[in-house]
Amino acid sequence: MSPPWTWPREFHWLGLSPEENPKWLNILDTLADIPFIVPTAVLGYSLLLFWSRPEGVSALFGGALISPGWLLVALLHFTFSYPIVVRVIVGALLDYKIEYEQASRTLGAPPITTARTVTFAIIKPSLIAAFILAFARSISETGATMMVAGAFENGPVFIQNMKNAFSAQPPLVSQAEYEGATVFASIILIAVSCLIFAAVRVLGTRLKLPFKRAWPTTERKFSYSKAALTRNSLALLIFLIIVLTPSLFVALPAFEAPFHGYFAKSFNRRGSMGRILGKHCPVIFSWSCCNHFKCFSGFTHWLLLLQEKGLEPPHQY
Repeated sequence: MSPPWTWPREFHWLGLSPEENPKWLNILDTLADIPFIVPTAVLGYSLLLFWSRPEGVSALFGGALISPGWLLVALLHFTFSYPIVVRVIVGALLDYKIEYEQASRTLGAPPITTARTVTFAIIKPSLIAAFILAFARSISETGATMMVAGAFENGPVFIQNMKNAFSAQPPLVSQAEYEGATVFASIILIAVSCLIFAAVRVLGTRLKLPFKRAWPTTERKFSYSKAALTRNSLALLIFLIIVLTPSLFVALPAFEAPFHGYFAKSFNRRGSMGRILGKHCPVIFSWSCCNHFKCFSGFTHWLLLLQEKGLEPPHQY
């Protein structure tokens, strides 16, 4: 989606104008983080319910709309990588000086030309950082991918399946097959990651933005208010249908549970929730302590980097 300050006045009827109703913009900005805060296993199960099970949109088609496999895995990875890209790009745009766009528009460039030739060129490091973070998040994901993979296997799922086969009683694979397969898959994942990171690091700095060729007539047509309204509405629709609704769909059975007596069965001592809480409360407490320590150490690391680069941190720190 384009930056909020470039949205046309015709888009204000949706209530997303920062001048007229900033609350809608804050709500939309908060909702973009939903896939990031939902646990990955829950997110995978939610997408499975929404796209493949009769409880979701498949009920409208008489069968699974998207069966577990590579396509559902791609939708899942798009969903949980979306907040990472949004946070990085929004952070870059918040520090971006709009005067550059205003100068380009004053010289007669339409909005699309301005975004392509000015905005993208300035925030290019953030675009590269967003790609790297999204790729790193995607290539290491296991829990959510296993929920929707079906017969499809990527590297982490293959390693987990080999571990399950070796841990079975009796083992389904020998120790030599297990160790050889997992080591080989790990080497492939590490090599591919290093090659992609190196390529992005080397080629990203050499990639020139904007592209030299320009299409002023075509870009001016796509910069009209109706075209901008269509573009922004389509982006918002994709966000609602592909990202937000599938991420929260798992909450629907939770709202139905009190009417079927599932809570009473789940929270008793023999129920599944009782066993889960009894076993995982210490683990959750340990994770919380580790996250607090990680935030503190990351903050001190940030201060050290500022000092090494000769920059002064804010006075309150």
